[in-house]
Amino acid sequence: MVLLAAGILSAQEYRATLVGIVTDPSGASVPLAKVTATNIGTSAASSSQTGGDGNFVIPFLAPGNYSLSVQKEGFKTTDQVPFELRVNDRTRIDVRLDIGQSTDKVTVTAEAPLLETASSSRGQVVDERSIADMPRWGSELARKLGDPCV
Repeated sequence: MVLLAAGILSAQEYRATLVGIVTDPSGASVPLAKVTATNIGTSAASSSQTGGDGNFVIPFLAPGNYSLSVQKEGFKTTDQVPFELRVNDRTRIDVRLDIGQSTDKVTVTAEAPLLETASSSRGQVVDERSIADMPRWGSELARKLGDPCV
């Protein structure tokens, strides 16, 4: 029983995954581009490379604020800052690379808040204080009114 319980508990994942596609100005996918996600608070960086279809996946990212850098020879380096990854997020960021020298740099800072469209799951951290502050009068009032569902 203990081994079974340990297996179930280890399956709970808190880290986030970043996915997306890298395209050129015409909308064609850009294969073999280097994609790097850097945690702004800790400077920890995780890299990936786009596949033949331009898609990338960077798994196992700790929750926090990140910047994203995409590099490919013959294109301007593109940075997107900042964006937030939360517990168990699967966030999609699509990047468009502009033609130019790799020494040229494009920084995108005016992003709308990211919506998690890659999955339907949600995760949230709830601390003890939030639970203690939750109202308890609802079930007591229902009992007084004779609600049979409580």
